[in-house]
Amino acid sequence: TVWGTWSDCTVTCGKGGKRRRRRHLELTEQARNELPDYVSNVAKKFETLRAHAQELQSHQMSEMVASFVAGCSFVTIILLGLRAWPRRNNQPRVAELAYRPIEEA
Repeated sequence: TVWGTWSDCTVTCGKGGKRRRRRHLELTEQARNELPDYVSNVAKKFETLRAHAQELQSHQMSEMVASFVAGCSFVTIILLGLRAWPRRNNQPRVAELAYRPIEEA
């Protein structure tokens, strides 16, 4: 068989988009009533944990802001404390070096 050059495509495949499909299964009231006790208990615990997780996520941003403010305040207090701390060596500061009165004998 002798192969020739490629020809143009004769079929249009679409726009090249993506499709996504999700399915959500829910129990009917009758099926929910017929569940064994251990399955019902697990479902109740799951709902409790899900509600607790949502509550924790809702407080997350305010806790991060509070932590950031507390950290900045702590660093500021430390820096101000270090600046006000008396120097251990009694060397004069730069401003004191500029002028010193001469003691007369």
